[in-house]
Amino acid sequence: MQLSISNNLASRFVLVASASLMLSACGGGGGDGSGNGNRVINFPGLAVFGVGNEEEPDQIAVPWLAVINTFRIDSDPASGRAGVRTLQYDSRTLQDEIDWRLGQSEPGTCDFGDDDPGGGSNSTPPYVSAGISVVINSASGPWLTIPINDDLQYESDTIPGPLPVGATLSIPGDVFPSVGAYAFSEPDAPVRTSPAIGASVDINTEFTWQVSSSAGASVIAIDFPEYDANGELLGYPFFCFTEDDGEFTLPPEASVALAAQENEIRVLYTRIARKLEYKDGVVFYQNTRVSE
Repeated sequence: MQLSISNNLASRFVLVASASLMLSACGGGGGDGSGNGNRVINFPGLAVFGVGNEEEPDQIAVPWLAVINTFRIDSDPASGRAGVRTLQYDSRTLQDEIDWRLGQSEPGTCDFGDDDPGGGSNSTPPYVSAGISVVINSASGPWLTIPINDDLQYESDTIPGPLPVGATLSIPGDVFPSVGAYAFSEPDAPVRTSPAIGASVDINTEFTWQVSSSAGASVIAIDFPEYDANGELLGYPFFCFTEDDGEFTLPPEASVALAAQENEIRVLYTRIARKLEYKDGVVFYQNTRVSE
């Protein structure tokens, strides 16, 4: 049963992560900058780093964007996946990227089975090659090498386990510029306090978990998997995003959806760290997820 959960969650992770990139390149001039800012700008569910004290996000051109996605289930070592996207834009600002990301995993919202996580866009993202592979490194050396595929994306269906402390991403460069070592991390695995693992949920269930002690954990995703009478996983009718404050109240539309379910519904918590950083002319977007 755990394997089915892992495969379904991983598939949804890839779908949402890929759909969030369904943007088209704009025409016009580009630019770059030093990326030496030390200001942190906090938005709901998103932290932005690297903006100088004399800069504003709408003044910073974003010709280069590197998107880092990782996902794993803490209780299933074989569940992990990782992906890196390298993109080039003709005209895009950091504010454009912030506005787009604020619409993804926004706290207080729910996505339902019929929703299009890409927001209805069918355009092709402006992926470019950054070399034959990118590498996630630990302090002792290469940890995971991720090859490029025919769609100019870097994908790995397996990862060795939790991201190592002090993990960095190395990009050799091609069309996309070379990146020596970009530091990133994953959040703590969520620890639930209610409901009990495997318990059925309804509109009266209390949804609570332990608040993370690590910095950068932005939101909690709460999945509502559906099971038939034989205990077989049928899918995920809906999932919600909420602030990582230890408790969640179903919004009205989710209460209606949950009450309408004829099969058994359970719950699964995922902690998501989301960060945008402007550094040396490149914007890095981290979306790292760890489920129970």
